[in-house]
Amino acid sequence: MRYALEGTLRKEGTRIRVNAQLVDSRTGANLWARRFEGDLGQGFQLQDRLTESVVGEVVTKLDQSEIDLHRRSQPLLSDAYSQVMRGTSILYEWTPGSIDAALGQYRSAMQADPEFAPAYAMAAYCYVQRQSYGLVTDRASEFREGVQLAWRAVELGKNDAYALTRAAHAVSSLGQDISSGVSLIEQAIALNPNLAAAWYTRGWLRIFQGDAVGALSDLDHARRVSPYDRRMFKINAAMAYASLFAGQHDDASRLAMSAIRERPNYMTGLRVAAASHALAGRMADSKLLATQMRDLDPHLRLSALPHLLPLQSADLSRWADALRSAGMPD
Repeated sequence: MRYALEGTLRKEGTRIRVNAQLVDSRTGANLWARRFEGDLGQGFQLQDRLTESVVGEVVTKLDQSEIDLHRRSQPLLSDAYSQVMRGTSILYEWTPGSIDAALGQYRSAMQADPEFAPAYAMAAYCYVQRQSYGLVTDRASEFREGVQLAWRAVELGKNDAYALTRAAHAVSSLGQDISSGVSLIEQAIALNPNLAAAWYTRGWLRIFQGDAVGALSDLDHARRVSPYDRRMFKINAAMAYASLFAGQHDDASRLAMSAIRERPNYMTGLRVAAASHALAGRMADSKLLATQMRDLDPHLRLSALPHLLPLQSADLSRWADALRSAGMPD
């Protein structure tokens, strides 16, 4: 057993204090530690809060630890799990080159184990990232491939919440099959209600459905479950879109700028930052961001927006009009 979750409980009257820590059993390194306090009078509410915090944060830390471990490991390890972890460590560099390199690792994992669901799910997610970063060159072919990989992940990983989560994102974003995506993400949340990635994905699906308020609730839940997630910039960008469509333009600007401060070339963040600044009346900032987008993707046009995010028509029009005022060509 590589990891151990240890804890102590102290009680004074109706007050309790729980100290928990995650330890690498092989090295003795302390990977994570938290202290929780509460009142026994809260009953199941306290239990649920402790469970959500511990499980959400520990899963994130385990994920990060495994990715870091396989980044340092010898590339000769050719089992499917090692290749998926290595691919994910590459993907998390979040550059155009790293997305394609990660996809290559996931394809190698499929060859090593043709029934390993996470390999298919993460490969499908790479196509979502190619879509997000404006890298798609053959839309019909790449979107079809991404959706096929997603459904293969579902077939192989019916009880794998993470695989279902990535598949839900791909079938919704690439295949514009929102109803199927919702069904898959609900299955994922039922399997693991403390998986931050699932709440993040359900937030995006609610944005696609036009439910900005519901999306903000789900995305805030994702942030609360996993406050130290390396993908926080993505959660913030998604919250920026939800805020934009909810008419909260200043909040949208703040969240979008937080995302692109962490990842300056994150096109999904730049596109909402430029739009939210425009709708908030900060046209100089908006135009500057639009110029940055054109430098990164000279072929970006308003006509491409429906292929980037499958939004409801009213939200799509609001987004497009804002970017048009920032200088994006039709």
